[in-house]
Amino acid sequence: MINENGVYTDLTLGDALTIVLSPAVKPAEIVVQTGSVEEQIANWLAQTLVQSDSASYALYVKQFNPTGSDIDIQNPGTKRLQANVAQGYLEIDNEAEVTPLAIPADSIFTAPNGNTYTNGVTLATIPAGEKGFIAVYSTTTGKNQNIPAFMVFDTFEGRPVTNPQPFVTGTDTENDAQYTSRLIFLKTNNTSEQATPAATKELLEFYAAARFYVNNTENNLTTPVPVPSSGYVAVVLLPSGPEAGPEEIQNAINILASRFEFGNILKVSTTNHPIIQGVIYTGTFPQAYTVAPAQAVQVTLTANLYVSFSVGTADEEKLVLSESFATAFVQNLIDFYGGAAGNYNLTFQGTGSPVPPPEGSTPAVTASQGQIKIGPVLAVEQIRSFISDNDSIVPNLNYLECNSLEAEVDPLVAGQPAVTLDIDAPAGGTVAVINFVEDALFTDDTSWYDRYVFLDPALITITVTEI
Repeated sequence: MINENGVYTDLTLGDALTIVLSPAVKPAEIVVQTGSVEEQIANWLAQTLVQSDSASYALYVKQFNPTGSDIDIQNPGTKRLQANVAQGYLEIDNEAEVTPLAIPADSIFTAPNGNTYTNGVTLATIPAGEKGFIAVYSTTTGKNQNIPAFMVFDTFEGRPVTNPQPFVTGTDTENDAQYTSRLIFLKTNNTSEQATPAATKELLEFYAAARFYVNNTENNLTTPVPVPSSGYVAVVLLPSGPEAGPEEIQNAINILASRFEFGNILKVSTTNHPIIQGVIYTGTFPQAYTVAPAQAVQVTLTANLYVSFSVGTADEEKLVLSESFATAFVQNLIDFYGGAAGNYNLTFQGTGSPVPPPEGSTPAVTASQGQIKIGPVLAVEQIRSFISDNDSIVPNLNYLECNSLEAEVDPLVAGQPAVTLDIDAPAGGTVAVINFVEDALFTDDTSWYDRYVFLDPALITITVTEI
């Protein structure tokens, strides 16, 4: 039975008899037995009540704590995300050549980590003396197909190949926890405009990250203002970023057209910050909508963590424990902010007499599963909060303090200086918090809503020092 505090305890046959028989005499055995008609009826009613209570609780559990296919059945309008390929653009450099480069269908491009991508049926020709872009997708599905920006691919026909934007659309099939988390977000992330969460829900079916913001002037404000008649901005993390073509934004434009009934042209594109506009003819008057392709920032993170070990911990075990400790920290960051699979840099400095030399290693972490955050708050204290020495994760290791933590945020835009977050800020031009929603960080006419963090493990360096 469920009490007034929502706690369930099994209903016993004896208690059931008390309920159905009071003030009748309770028989010694809870089975149908010889005796008075009243006693036999009471036995049958008690058994039925116990069975009904157990079945009701099983239904209660499925309703409020569903697992597996029960979650899908209860949420038919929001399908579980299936495994997907990573998509994006590759830049191929043909500047040093005097002949055009023809790229046939089904060409294969190999990333530094061994992932392979193909252009499928797309044909392309890059003129002599120029660079060109080609859309590609991974040859297999999964979150590990996502990669950071500016990876140096194997050359194609001798031409350099790189990706100017991260590939972030690769996903595994959502597990129960991820599916439930997304459902909770969709059901609770409401705004004053009913159409907004509905449109966001639709956008998330096609794009790894999408948010709606509202502005009331042609210029982007530091704080969204809920005046929809003055214009929505749909911020969509497009796989190809500013290089996105009409096919890639078609779903976003169609969703905007079907959900909103007003025009929306907020500002004119600039070289550094392209605004993709589309016009949909859904009625008497054409409707114009704007999609801002979010751009990645590159984060270089360094941290020095002080630890101690339980008495009797062998020296050869300390590096193993340090790797587990640091990896849990880095994995937490990637899962929260979004990031690729890869290896980060770890140095362990032990104690002793004489002091042993530092030991280096490059432990592996896994990719995030579609957890891309547009316009996050990036704070030193928030980063530090992901450090954990939970005994169930790393026994015999005690985390003492983080005495240095620095995150350099590079906007990946030519001419724009990096912003440095430091645990000792303010000092030397550093800051402790970057709020992508409110802070005016960059001078290239980009605004608060079009930046996102996608961590590259190769740019993360952790030093674990024993004291």
